[in-house]
Amino acid sequence: MPLSQQPCLYRNNKKDQSCRKIVSMKYNRLLSLIVSCAFGFSAQAQGVRTPSVERSYDTKINQLLKQMTLDDKIGQMTQVTLAVFAKGGWSNTDGELDPALLKTAIQKYHVGSMLNTTAHALEVDTWRKIIKEIQDETKNTTLKIPVLYGLDAIHGQTYTLNSTLFPHNIAMAATRNPALVKAAAKITAKELRASGVRWNFAPVLDLGRQPLWSRFPETYGEDVFIGKTNAHAWTLFGPAYFFAHAPMAPRGKLLFLFCSHASVVRLLNYWTVLPSLRTTRSSL
Repeated sequence: MPLSQQPCLYRNNKKDQSCRKIVSMKYNRLLSLIVSCAFGFSAQAQGVRTPSVERSYDTKINQLLKQMTLDDKIGQMTQVTLAVFAKGGWSNTDGELDPALLKTAIQKYHVGSMLNTTAHALEVDTWRKIIKEIQDETKNTTLKIPVLYGLDAIHGQTYTLNSTLFPHNIAMAATRNPALVKAAAKITAKELRASGVRWNFAPVLDLGRQPLWSRFPETYGEDVFIGKTNAHAWTLFGPAYFFAHAPMAPRGKLLFLFCSHASVVRLLNYWTVLPSLRTTRSSL
């Protein structure tokens, strides 16, 4: 690719300084969102949403960003699976962590996000133990930013033993019953939160048009109206439950579903659903 056509980050002349500033601003905003979610919104979650509280969070986040090295920022935007620091890796079935590997991931590589399990669903108490061990390790870091931990509770809290499982989203969409989707979201949210995890990789808002795609069953199908209606039923409930029960959460824990609802879901609507809708219209 000719140098003149390369992205602005790879060019080095005065003409591209404004482009660099724009990219830097967008990067800092994304990182700021990640750090905000990591610390949670405990004050807002308890109904204390005053300008002074919001300013205090902004101040704290900006101070953190100024202290962060490039390695810190890269680490905060890195996500690894449980197998990376569990004893036995992918063969682990009891949720036991390797202290040395966990320390390396958090203190050396500054990993900011972790997800899922290994080869087996775990008991509720085991999940709580895992989350506590991870967050306790973050207290030994300079910035003490909590780790974001997420699970794929797409049709029920599948990674917790004795949890309630539901049909996949494609089947839920076939019922044409958003109230049923909302009820499933409520149960899933309670069982996910009981496991000590507050970040759910759901719902999937991509439009399912290709059955060969491995994530196809996780979608609400190819119809835009059915997809957005069920997604609204799911996400409308999620934040309400987490906020209502936030006082039960230890300070500094994660209320990421709110962030997911307010930003990620909105971005998916613009980047995924709407372009697909335009494609549909143009093909008619």
